Amino acid sequence: MSFQIFPWGAMRRHSGQRNINKTLNDMKDCGFTASCFLEAKDIPLCRNAGLHPIVYPFRSAKSESTGSIDTFFISSDGRVSISPMLKDKNATPEMIDEAVKDALEEMPPEPFTLYIVDEPGAAAYPRIRAMVDSVKKYRPDLDVHINLFPNYAMCGKPEMSQLECDTYDEYLEKYCEILGDTPLSVDSYDIIIGMDNQQKNNEKRYYLNLIQCRDVCDKYGVELHFIVNSNQLRTFTTIPTMNNLMLQAFTVIAAGARSLSWFTYFGRADYCYAPVDDNGDEDIRTPVWYLLREVNRRALSMGNELYKMKYTGMYFSDPSISTRAKSVSDCPAIRSFSSDLPCMIGTYDDCGETVAVIVNMSLEHSTRFDIDLGGELLWWSTEYDKYIQPLTTVGHNLPGSATKTSPMWLAPGDAIVVRVKK
Repeated sequence: MSFQIFPWGAMRRHSGQRNINKTLNDMKDCGFTASCFLEAKDIPLCRNAGLHPIVYPFRSAKSESTGSIDTFFISSDGRVSISPMLKDKNATPEMIDEAVKDALEEMPPEPFTLYIVDEPGAAAYPRIRAMVDSVKKYRPDLDVHINLFPNYAMCGKPEMSQLECDTYDEYLEKYCEILGDTPLSVDSYDIIIGMDNQQKNNEKRYYLNLIQCRDVCDKYGVELHFIVNSNQLRTFTTIPTMNNLMLQAFTVIAAGARSLSWFTYFGRADYCYAPVDDNGDEDIRTPVWYLLREVNRRALSMGNELYKMKYTGMYFSDPSISTRAKSVSDCPAIRSFSSDLPCMIGTYDDCGETVAVIVNMSLEHSTRFDIDLGGELLWWSTEYDKYIQPLTTVGHNLPGSATKTSPMWLAPGDAIVVRVKK
């Protein structure tokens, strides 16, 4: 296995037909390693494009009536996904098992990831448990994709709120208690919703969401996956930029997530400034597509290097970002850390040696930083996929001057991976 990057959402176009083969190859060119949500018939095209398939579970027989089911859950030939039944409190384990068996009959024998459900309330967890058990019974080789609400969803009683829990932490805890053998995936779009962190409450809520997810994953030994935003989301919010795309991707990596997903690759009507504009008769790459390609390239390089290591912690140079944030001074592996601007630091263990991911949390200014890990530092070059020495300077080029390490800098939203030279 390796670090995965995928575009969250359906392949289906909101109007007209999409060239599936071309789109999958464009996703590969943009730096994705897995597909958006496909129909089983498109799995061969997906594999030919070099992507890992993420697949909808549609019933094998054509549905006679789609009723009020969202087109998100309707196949190109009119069949209905089995996912909506998870929000039906009348769905029994026997009904769910029959639906899973039916949906898997058309699936190929090769492994893929099966889309299960997005943003369920906690009352649906037992039904999701039943569906996961059925998937594992018939296809134990498959992974499943379940995505939960962010911490700005509404708390409250079942059928009267989104989370169907009194607190967000309870919502996460119940998931891990019932579905702790599956990855925990959460989406949060607060960086763009908060106007590039100009709205400080949104910024604090974003980092709190990472901390809440990380804490519960560490408690239950669950993998963390995270979804961030690559479109404008609303017409009154800021648009994707190189800086806010980097900040989202690299904070996810610094939080120890095993995959990174972007909502959404396609424009889908109101989601403007997405990587691909599909509001006309054809799909058009926007400038954001090229920004995202570069961010994906760097994120994949970092993610693959760190994937083989053990995640050990999330720290902040300015822990006032959250009452639950840990100060970098509390990290036993870091002897000292200083920076001009607030930074997030994620730590990994590589065979007993500490590797640190340092993220500049500012979207406006570059920052110098200095970190002491107990030896001469190397940093991960995403251009060459290897560790190299930091830049050095020779005393303003004066003869006989000593060579010393130059100050290390991070651009707004940027990140670097450092470790001690062996």
